[in-house]
Amino acid sequence: MKTIAITGGIATGKSTVVKRLIELFGVKLTVLFDCDAEAHNLLTKPEIIATISEEFGNEVLNPDGGVNRSALRQIVFEEESRRLTLEGILHPQILNSANKALLQAASVDERPELFVLEVPLLYEVDFPVKRDLDVVIAASKKTQSQRLSENRNLDQATIESLLNSQLPISDKIENADVVIWNDGSSSELEFQTNLLSETLKAENLLPS
Repeated sequence: MKTIAITGGIATGKSTVVKRLIELFGVKLTVLFDCDAEAHNLLTKPEIIATISEEFGNEVLNPDGGVNRSALRQIVFEEESRRLTLEGILHPQILNSANKALLQAASVDERPELFVLEVPLLYEVDFPVKRDLDVVIAASKKTQSQRLSENRNLDQATIESLLNSQLPISDKIENADVVIWNDGSSSELEFQTNLLSETLKAENLLPS
């Protein structure tokens, strides 16, 4: 089983690439661990909610007692120390879940051929999960801003906070084994993803 990490900046197209890779290699032969999905899942856990309430106050809770993600996001992106506090709560749990998922995938009788880690903050935080390949999905800051505005309806101040909370794309590219540049159309992104899968198969880095 090979392990590939998909990372990159916000709104660069990571999930689109992951979806396409799973289509190419087959659902039955591929296991996906999505760090963002796991973070959302953790925010529903009573023990995590209690810790967040203690650290950030009841203003980040909905009337039903759940986490108000918009309110929490506003707080953590206005002040770096608060963002680091939230990351300190969530990231060790996410790393633990990722390693468990990897071990489980490797231990089953019908082992999958490909384990995909979708890790937006792969280089921002300590994420020592063993992997065979790092793929960075990159785009210009202008394109990221436009997508965040149009697709997520975020204001410019929030967009700037989100972008500034991550490493510059250039730094991520320096750490990558493979880079997919996604400033163009969806068809161009699909072409690059297809080419990536074909190249990796040809080099015997991933299953054929």
